[in-house]
Amino acid sequence: MAISAILVVIALAIAWFGIRINAWYGAMLGRTAEASLLLAGLSVAADSLALVLPATGRMLWLDRRLGAAAMAWGLWSLTTVIALLASVGFASLNIADVTAARAKTASSIERLSARLEQLRLERLAIREPRSVAAIDAEIQIAQPGTAAAWRATAGCTDVTLPKSGEACAPLLTLRQARGEAMRRDAIDAELHDLAIEIDRLPAATVADPQADTAARLARWLTAGLARITPEDVAMARIADGVSAAGRRLGNDARDGAVAGRKSTAQDRLGEIPQLTEQWALPSAPHCGPSSRTGTAHPFAGTASRADAIRADEG
Repeated sequence: MAISAILVVIALAIAWFGIRINAWYGAMLGRTAEASLLLAGLSVAADSLALVLPATGRMLWLDRRLGAAAMAWGLWSLTTVIALLASVGFASLNIADVTAARAKTASSIERLSARLEQLRLERLAIREPRSVAAIDAEIQIAQPGTAAAWRATAGCTDVTLPKSGEACAPLLTLRQARGEAMRRDAIDAELHDLAIEIDRLPAATVADPQADTAARLARWLTAGLARITPEDVAMARIADGVSAAGRRLGNDARDGAVAGRKSTAQDRLGEIPQLTEQWALPSAPHCGPSSRTGTAHPFAGTASRADAIRADEG
């Protein structure tokens, strides 16, 4: 009895969450608030029909209303397809959004990490320890020594003669050091910004860690024979969600059929008290042929019929 109660609670919970999933997905398809409300109500109505139509179809079938029963089961098939599509949409939409967000984060982390490594290698190649201001001061000190070639070389920027090169060499060396110092400072600032940006991002290295890990585990367990990809695992996960929804609808159909069968059996049992009122049983210990007339009593065999109905109900 306790197990039956637990199963009933679980079944009701599954039905409740299934209806909520369909309502949520229906609301997501609307462009306005009113359209979302209408689509959500339509989804709830379709899912509710999928819950009650099996019992209705069973009752109509037992009442020999075959056309109406066929219509009920056909409508149930349609609502089942709608419910399955809603479940697929709910699963794919949520999984796709989450994996897309994680993929974007993982791609950003990968791009920033590659840029960070590139800048670190470039920074290690710069050996200039002086600051830009210190080098500027040294340039001002060295500039008077190039007065003889200053005008001829346009400020030591157009050196063509060996003597001019010798005169401008100290200044050109300082200018080169100044350029390295400026690049060094720019790299340090960019490295700092990249480190802050990477720290702000969530720790995501792959878009779908569950699918990726499951695929790698399957390949490892089969020594590489099973060429399973994360996309295969993702599709299997969606298929499992669809099969779970199908099992829920199948259970609803089975429970409805059982409820219809029990209701019919109870109606047939309810006919027995009416027959009892119409045909009073004699006080004789048997209900067989009458000792006076030798004919069978009109209510003979009622007990066996009741037992057969109870057996059918069980």
